[in-house]
This record gives sequence, C-alpha cells and structure tokens, in this order.
Amino acid sequence: MASLNHPNICALYDIGPDFLVMEYIEGQTLAALIGKRGLHIHDALRIASQVADGLSRAHAAGVIHRDLKPANVMVAANGAAKILDFGLAKTAALEQSANAAVLRCNAEKGSTPQPAGSVSRGVNQR
Repeated sequence: MASLNHPNICALYDIGPDFLVMEYIEGQTLAALIGKRGLHIHDALRIASQVADGLSRAHAAGVIHRDLKPANVMVAANGAAKILDFGLAKTAALEQSANAAVLRCNAEKGSTPQPAGSVSRGVNQR
C-alpha cells in the first residue's frame, strides 16, 4: 500500500514491526466535521469528489480499501481530503486468488458455482 501516491491518499513513508510513519495532516476527520456542524452540499460534493479521485487511483493500482468511512477521511485545513487507514485493504490479485481457491475447494467437494439470479439476468454488478 506504500506505493500509492496520490494527493488524496495519505502518504505512508515507513512500516516497522510495531509502527507506521505517515504524512502529518493538520485538520479534522470527516466524521468530526459532520458531527460538529454538518456539511453544506458544496463542501460535501467537493470532499466526495476528492475521495473518489483517491479511490480511483487505489483501484487502478489494484488496491481495495474495504474500510472507507468518515473517520478514515481527513480534511486538511486547506480543504484537501485524504483517505487514511488502508489497514484492511486487499489487492485485487489477492482477492481473485482467494476467490479462485474457494471455487477450487467447492469443485473438489462436488458443488459447482451457480451465478445469482441477478447475474444471469445481466444486472449491473456495481
């Protein structure tokens, strides 16, 4: 995850056995901002757009965050939003490998994977 480099992703500089060295961001979490005064629609859209940009970069690198919530988004004093805490993240390759292992295990037991009804009807999977 340290290889992700984007203005809307908190930089991770070093990882040790029991420490992380991360970028210092002066500001508040999105959870704190929402809890204190709520957000004006323009602020919410600006932050959401920045978070989407950061997630797009992570997904392009094959990284899935898996724990995105207001407490994991920091809004700097200058208004820049940064995604934090990729601790539960998985890479798409790892996810595909795990899915393939489950399918192999099920096939060995004699059960074949069946698509959900919505998949067979062509429903958009997003």
